[in-house]
Amino acid sequence: MKKERVKTEAYPTKLWPTAAILLLIGAYALSNSHFNVMMNSIINAFHLVGAEQGMLSSMLNIGGMLALLLTPILQGRMGKSRMLIISAVMQTLMLFAAGIAPNFGLMAIIYILLGIGGGWIDTYSNSLMVDLHSKDSAKYLGLLHGCYSIGGVLTPILIQGLLIYSTWRRTYFYSAIIVAVLVILSIGAMLKSHNPCTKQSITAEKKVSIALVRQYLQKRRNILLIVSSMLNAAAQTGLLVWLVRYMTLQFDSESFGSFTVSVFWICATISRFVAPRIRVRPLKIYAIGALLAGLFNMIGVLSGSSIIMCIMIGAIGLVSGHSIPILISEGAAGYKDSTSLPTSILLFSMCLARVVMPLVMGAMVEYTSILGAMLLPVVTSLLAFVTGYWILKMKSASL
Repeated sequence: MKKERVKTEAYPTKLWPTAAILLLIGAYALSNSHFNVMMNSIINAFHLVGAEQGMLSSMLNIGGMLALLLTPILQGRMGKSRMLIISAVMQTLMLFAAGIAPNFGLMAIIYILLGIGGGWIDTYSNSLMVDLHSKDSAKYLGLLHGCYSIGGVLTPILIQGLLIYSTWRRTYFYSAIIVAVLVILSIGAMLKSHNPCTKQSITAEKKVSIALVRQYLQKRRNILLIVSSMLNAAAQTGLLVWLVRYMTLQFDSESFGSFTVSVFWICATISRFVAPRIRVRPLKIYAIGALLAGLFNMIGVLSGSSIIMCIMIGAIGLVSGHSIPILISEGAAGYKDSTSLPTSILLFSMCLARVVMPLVMGAMVEYTSILGAMLLPVVTSLLAFVTGYWILKMKSASL
C-alpha cells in the first residue's frame, strides 16, 4: 500500500513538467525551422546574393551560441523552468518583430535575439529532461527530440500553406500566434505540478567554475564528442537549410522541396523514438548512422533526380535523426550534479557549426555550383563517422 502511494505522488511531479517541456520544444521547432522554408521569400524580398543567402540561419545560431555562453553562468542561479518560459516568450516577440522588419540589417538582429531564446530552450529542455528522468535519459531525450521532429514535420507544411495564401510578413505573425498558444499551454502544465521542477533542479546543480569547465575539457572523450557533434550538426544544417533552395534551383520545385523537408522530419521522428530502444550501444548506432547519412546524401545529389533525392533525405532522417539526443545523453553521462554544463558545451559546439556551414555553402553556390555545395554535408557526415568510431575504439581507461 505504501509503495502504491509513493508511485501516485511521484507521477504528477514528473508528468506535468515533462508535458510543459514537450510543448515548449514544439514551439522551438516552429521558431527554429521556419527559415528553411522562408529562405526563398527572404532572398527575393531583400535581394540577397552569395553568403548573404545563408546569413539569417547563421545569425540564428550566433544567437544560440550567445545563449549557451551565458547558460553556465546562470547554472545554479536561475530556475530552469523559469528560463524556459522567458525564452519562449522571447521567441514569440521576435517572430512578431520579424514580420515588420523594414530592412535586412534589422532582420539579422532580430534573428540573433530569436536564436538566444532558442538556445536557452534547447539547453534547458535537454538538461531538465535529464534531471527529471536520469535513470533512462536516452529514452526521454529521444521523446523530447521526437517531439521536436514532429514540429519539424509540421512546420514546412504549415509555412508553405501560409505562403500560398498570405505574404511572408504575415506568415511570421501567424507563426508567433501559434508559438504564443503553446507557451500559454506550457505555463498551465507547469502550474499543474504540485512540486515544480524549478526548485529541484536549481538545488541539485553545482555553480559552474573555471575548474569544472577545465575538468570537462581535459577528457579526450569529451573533446571527441564535441568535434563529432560539430561535424554532425554541420551535415544536418547544411542539408536542411539549403534543401528547399536546392530543389528550387535544380528542379524548379519549391513546394516539393518543402515536402522533402517534412519527409526528413517524419523519418527523423521515427528514428528518435525507435533508436533508444535498440539493444545496441548508442554510440555505435550514431557512428553507423553518420556513415550511412553521408552515403545516402551523395547518392541523392549525384542522382540528378528530385524523387531519388527525396527518398535519400528520408533515409538520412531514419539513420541519423537520433544523433543529437544520443550525443547529449553520452556527453551528460557522469555529470549528474551539473547537466547544464555538458549540455550547453555540446549545443554551443553544434551552434558554431550551424553558423559556419550555411555561409560556406552560400559562398560555394556563388563561386562553384549548388550541386557542389550540397556535397559538402557528405564530407562532414563521413568525418562525424570517423570521430564516432574513434570514441568507440578508445579503451575505457582513457575515457
